[in-house]
Amino acid sequence: MRLFAKGISMRILKYADLRAKGVCGSRASLHRLRDTDPTFPQGVAIGGGIGWLEAEVDGWIAARPRIEKRPQVSTINGNRLARATA
Repeated sequence: MRLFAKGISMRILKYADLRAKGVCGSRASLHRLRDTDPTFPQGVAIGGGIGWLEAEVDGWIAARPRIEKRPQVSTINGNRLARATA
């Protein structure tokens, strides 16, 4: 669903859209996130349902801390061997 305000298109995301973006894995995890994370965007009421503005969700995702990827480590016969990364 798209709304238009002052010539700006605003897309409203539903649960399936949030899941596709990797925000939540289930409806329960979405409710837990809404209840425990004060930085999570407020929802907007849509005809008995709820949605989230895509720009706010994208901003929330961008503000999340990043986890550095560490090189994968393998063990063969108890010896640790670091894998080469290409």
